[in-house]
Amino acid sequence: MKAQAVVLLSVLVAGCGSSAPTAPTAPAPVNRAAGTYDGTWTGSTEQGQPVTFSVSGNQIKSLNFDFLYSGDESCPRSGSGGFGGGGSFGEIANGAFTIVNPFTAAEQMRWVVTGAFVSSTLARGLVEVTIPSLIAPAPSCPVAVKVVWAANKSS
Repeated sequence: MKAQAVVLLSVLVAGCGSSAPTAPTAPAPVNRAAGTYDGTWTGSTEQGQPVTFSVSGNQIKSLNFDFLYSGDESCPRSGSGGFGGGGSFGEIANGAFTIVNPFTAAEQMRWVVTGAFVSSTLARGLVEVTIPSLIAPAPSCPVAVKVVWAANKSS
């Protein structure tokens, strides 16, 4: 009986295999590093004005936008404006960016462009522009514009 128990135990141990079990590994994280949004993005504002920007190495490298403005009874004026330039405007962090114009003097047009990448081919955001009364088209009539934009990756 003792001999049968040893043989049975040997068979059970042999059936379990000799290799140690491997621990499960976590899946690799999705790489949303530099280059994810690289390319040219083109679109328009809710005013129908163009918005374009380019991304390279997770940096906004060029930015162009136009806007329209109009006044009211107390300050009748209307017109358009815009910005266009290249350089290194800012880094994309967590799929979003904020670009503040480099002009700091009180008598210059000020703007902020914010945006977020909704997908790998769609970005949305806001353009905010302030033109102080010192340089506004009509004296003592400052301009303030806030307009939503959307752009698709075109290349």
